[in-house]
Amino acid sequence: MEVHGQAIQSHRQFRGASSGGRRGRPRVLPWDTLREPGYELRQTHAGHPRETPAHTTARRSVLFPWRSWGRRTGTPGSMILLMSVLREIERELAGATERLLATAARLTDEDLRAPSLLPGWTRGHVLTHIARNADGCVNLLTWARTGVRTPQYASLRAREAGIAAGAGRPAAEQLADLRDSAERFAAAVGQMPAEAWTAPVSGMFPPGHPAWYVPIRRLREVEVHHADLGAGYGWADWPETYVRRELHDTMLWLGGESPVGEVVALDPGTGEVLRTWTGLGDGPSVQGTPRELLAWFAGRTDGTGLRLARPRRPTRPPDAPNAGPGRDAPDARSRRDASDARLRRDAAGKPPSPPPWPKPSPAGLPAEPPSSWPPAGNQRGTIMTYTGNVTKGGPADVREVRGLTISKIEVGDFGNNAYLLRCTETGDGLLIDAAAEPDRLLELIGDMPISSIVTTHRHRDHWGALKEVARATGARTVAHPLDAPELPVKVTREVEHGDRVTVGVVTLDVIHLRGHTPGSIALLYQDRHLFTGDSLFPGGVGNTQKDPLRFEQLFTDVVERIFDRLPDETWVYPGHGRDTTLGAERPHLPEWKARGW
Repeated sequence: MEVHGQAIQSHRQFRGASSGGRRGRPRVLPWDTLREPGYELRQTHAGHPRETPAHTTARRSVLFPWRSWGRRTGTPGSMILLMSVLREIERELAGATERLLATAARLTDEDLRAPSLLPGWTRGHVLTHIARNADGCVNLLTWARTGVRTPQYASLRAREAGIAAGAGRPAAEQLADLRDSAERFAAAVGQMPAEAWTAPVSGMFPPGHPAWYVPIRRLREVEVHHADLGAGYGWADWPETYVRRELHDTMLWLGGESPVGEVVALDPGTGEVLRTWTGLGDGPSVQGTPRELLAWFAGRTDGTGLRLARPRRPTRPPDAPNAGPGRDAPDARSRRDASDARLRRDAAGKPPSPPPWPKPSPAGLPAEPPSSWPPAGNQRGTIMTYTGNVTKGGPADVREVRGLTISKIEVGDFGNNAYLLRCTETGDGLLIDAAAEPDRLLELIGDMPISSIVTTHRHRDHWGALKEVARATGARTVAHPLDAPELPVKVTREVEHGDRVTVGVVTLDVIHLRGHTPGSIALLYQDRHLFTGDSLFPGGVGNTQKDPLRFEQLFTDVVERIFDRLPDETWVYPGHGRDTTLGAERPHLPEWKARGW
């Protein structure tokens, strides 16, 4: 589902947790409708939001910021605490599994054929998915215990095919499978030596996470998808312990990427403030009970019961996300008008309702069912909502669009964006701009077969890692013939305006944009996703070194080949900095032309 060009069912982003993907499974995040590309999202405390406890009694001793924990698990004391935490999670998971089995035991064959709360999935699909997720988690624990890489699923396609094949089984067979798979996972947990819990594993999509996060993801799968059955157990029945811990975990993942500026958890009995998370972003303040907040963030409610306050407007210096080597950074303007108007309409009431889930695929399955928040490891097995805001050394931001998974990462000293595109049908990948840091790019790629590396233009900051990545992956190299001679490797395929580049069964159109360099190109996917290199940014076109002829050529190409052809919802992925949409930039075309840059 797209809202203003943004994927609400954002898939397998860097924290993915609930299914094996990231981002695992896509997640519907209704608050994402509050965010416009113009919001510059802040980051505090190394990516974590500031936490302000109003009552120390509201604190939980069991918290899971695994990114920072991973640096502390080497000491004996930390291992003792970790094992204590895992025992608690095991007990919670055992209880959640028993509740799920009790619900499943009451379902008849007819009940399993009925729709679940996940559009496009029957209850049979949901139960099959939960069982196969248990087996996938067993694979990850086996990987951690043996050191032999064991993928969570053979492939995304195989995972979906297995769910479709198992959905129509009789109730008795479904129940037995659900119980047996849960027992296999419990046995795998019991076989884990203490030292194996800190071993890194990875689900369907990078990056990975410590093995000790697997039981947490499994608990999330069981609780959330139990509610998705729509068979008497809902988010209102989630245990309080689970709610408090999950909400805290959610807030950790929101740091630096949230369109919500503040989250206030209120005591359900007295209405007193239990805890406030601030510094999340430039968006509004959302207030509600922990249970209401968690259900909303997980996409399981429309926000009923929550209160939405007006956004804060912190003073920020002029931003120049498109600044790069040799670029005169324009005074990029915040595009907040549409968002402010929407907030004025909604500020007095509940938060906007989440958009509807996308239509089922031809096979009768949605691309992936929405899952709980947050994703673990980009599994997002799940996801987190895609923002396009990445930092050097930080995790990739990942989104799922129809037929394609897009991973964005920042590399190099000039803040270059590299984009890894993966065809969800075949698993093949394509890399846009092997800019720098080849080791990080190869880590992002992992075992994914790469068919092509496209270089958007000749500037060195966009091909600094091209030779190493091309050698390691065996991918063919793609560029425009006017810029190809400047690259450090022989270009195996030269492309012109109107040509097409494929990745798996996905086709990308080549758009030649002359001006920043003679052979700059952009890639367009399905009229809604445009990778522009250094030819178009938030706030202006690419740098033409104050050459009026080059500017006129680039501006004309951008207007005629992009703005005159594509809709406002088209999402723009530039070569540096944050993303934008054509709708956010279109009103400023006269300004760009008048200033000449």
